[in-house]
Amino acid sequence: MKLHRLISDLAEATAFLTRLPLPSGIFPDKPAGARAAWAFPLSGIIATLPAALLLIIILPLGANPYLAGFAAIGLSILVTGALHEDGLADSADGLMIRRERDKTLAIMKDSANGTFATLALVLSVALRATALASLAASVSALAAALLLLATAALSRSAMVCHWHILHAARRNGAAASLGRPGFATMVASLLIGLAVFLLTCAFAGAMPGALGGIAIALLGVFCFTLRCHHQIDGHTGDTIGASQQIAEIALLAGLALFA
Repeated sequence: MKLHRLISDLAEATAFLTRLPLPSGIFPDKPAGARAAWAFPLSGIIATLPAALLLIIILPLGANPYLAGFAAIGLSILVTGALHEDGLADSADGLMIRRERDKTLAIMKDSANGTFATLALVLSVALRATALASLAASVSALAAALLLLATAALSRSAMVCHWHILHAARRNGAAASLGRPGFATMVASLLIGLAVFLLTCAFAGAMPGALGGIAIALLGVFCFTLRCHHQIDGHTGDTIGASQQIAEIALLAGLALFA
């Protein structure tokens, strides 16, 4: 793959997953769509870099780990424009109760948040922030920041796996318009995410947490993907975002449990 293709794919993935302003000159004339999904783990690192830097700055100044954890998660949400959280909320409203397929898809498309969406958002932010706080209290500020970046990378790989395994539930939906990542794209994304995560955890001395987090994330994303298959017979943009949230919660929880 040529260098300009690597750069343009990374730019396209970052523009899709974040609200960061990027120069127009780095984008390709013809969008790569799902083929650029191999770069999702790298885009996750870019999106989470401000939050990681925040941890490095405020923890040595004596910030309470819980303050640091919530602040870092909040900043990462601002950078992504709550893209993944929105997917989690819509998926929770649609999939928490078994309904007929078209009714489920209609509920997920509705922008209004119901009870399940609200609970999912509260739990997602609280679980990630408290897990990160627990990490920050047991490892150095640099290690906590690096582990946050590694988690961001691998959780974006989970998105690509979910996206590849299922076909589009809506043939005219946003996810369908981007295409579907091929097997090679999925494998490349997964290898990048795993390499970043495992190497970072080895550096931080957090390998037991890494293996525990991967096991929890694998189980969570697998069960969620199976639920999507049975209830809506495919993926949507919302379920792709939700898979990232499930993986990130699981990875941070595993790291915190075994840190």
